[in-house]
Amino acid sequence: MKIKLPIPIVWTLRLFLFALGSFGIGFGQNREMVLPEIDALIQPLIEKGAPGCVVGVIQDKAFIHQKAYGLANLDYDIPLNPNSVFRIASTSKQFTAACIFLLEIQGKLNLNDDIHLYLKDFPHYDQPIRIHNLIYHTSGIRDYTGLFYLCGWEDDYPYSAQDLYFLICRQKALDFEPGSQFSYSNSGYYLLGKIVEVITGKSLNQYAQANIFGPLGMGQTHFHDNHRMVVKNRAYGYSRQGEHFQIAMSQNDVVGDGGIFTNLDDLLRWDTNFCAPKIGGPNWLARMETPGKLRDGAQVPYAGGLFIRQYRGLKKINHTGWYAGFKSSMTRFPQAGVTIIILANNPDLAPPVLTNQIAEIVLKDRLAPRAVAKPKESEPPSDPKPPQPIPASLRKALVGRFFCPELNHTYELFEENGKLKCKISPTKITEVLVGEANTLHVDPEIRLTPNGATSGNVSGFSLAVGDSHNIQFQRNPEPQK
Repeated sequence: MKIKLPIPIVWTLRLFLFALGSFGIGFGQNREMVLPEIDALIQPLIEKGAPGCVVGVIQDKAFIHQKAYGLANLDYDIPLNPNSVFRIASTSKQFTAACIFLLEIQGKLNLNDDIHLYLKDFPHYDQPIRIHNLIYHTSGIRDYTGLFYLCGWEDDYPYSAQDLYFLICRQKALDFEPGSQFSYSNSGYYLLGKIVEVITGKSLNQYAQANIFGPLGMGQTHFHDNHRMVVKNRAYGYSRQGEHFQIAMSQNDVVGDGGIFTNLDDLLRWDTNFCAPKIGGPNWLARMETPGKLRDGAQVPYAGGLFIRQYRGLKKINHTGWYAGFKSSMTRFPQAGVTIIILANNPDLAPPVLTNQIAEIVLKDRLAPRAVAKPKESEPPSDPKPPQPIPASLRKALVGRFFCPELNHTYELFEENGKLKCKISPTKITEVLVGEANTLHVDPEIRLTPNGATSGNVSGFSLAVGDSHNIQFQRNPEPQK
């Protein structure tokens, strides 16, 4: 007869066995600890022969669940293991913020410093941009990922850190006045990494190794600023091509907004530093976990590379990442002493959703009941108007080649079978359509507004994507015949 122990007792036994297994061995062993309910949640999501994920659940500075699912490399059928190394994309931002706050403690910068103190050739705008604006996403600097999208660049497009800096510096306007709004911008965290390099004379990775990764014993963690670097025990990222997986490539060496490679054991060490700081101390910890503010005093939901929110009555500190076939999520519930980490190389998985599902399992006695939304007494929303083809007169007015100095990029608009097409890049051609409120869309994400009158040939147009707007394209003169 099997005796079914209550979950708290099971966890206590697991923690005891973990301590026994770790004594004299330390981190870095290929061990697995499994909570059956979590295992039952993850296992069905990973098909045989597919990439997968590693899942770590920490309770009071020790793993209570640590298991790998699926493959690290499809070419050789190499399985993932608990120590597999993953790219964590934007989950890296907390490490960049940590470097900035350490430099503040060391007296080498002030969060109120104008960034021009360190980035001498950065463009001047009407209002100064300060270091804290970059940290809390209140700078107004356009997000470079949106600018790349306007150029039709995919994750595998080869660009250097210098290419990226020049692109950001070519922007003639901000999305808003610094400090007036919150808008997530990868550009800001790339610039923070560059500021670390200017102040220290070292690369971001070198500074982080000396001040964070080394002191904490995070031997499998680095900022990946050389895409040719050999990484032991690495997982490979994958994307979908129809029903099949394909390798998701990245040749970029940009770090700051992303770029960390790490594993579960190292993230346990990092998580433990938030409970008992070995580096940084109490002032550093307060900086990391205190949300920023706008000029009017309103609080933003972002601290030191971390979102700060509430989830069903508990404080939730987290970040997620998604890039080049990798997805990641690291979420702390400090009041419960629980952290949930998911590192994935499977494009079909959704770590934020899985995190909430795992929280339902391990925190079920701590979570407040779900709020029930009251039905609104209002008219049912009308069905959205489907996109429509552009009228013939407007199609004719928009045909031509248009150049954007800020992007250093050309769009070619042409008619084909009664439709207006836009060649964004050699591999991306879309149809321009009329959407809601007569807005023109180059694709579902890119909005186009013609400049001036639309009778005759328009002189140019502006594009908007996300929070970035008024990105100007001017008509190229037609060559003389």
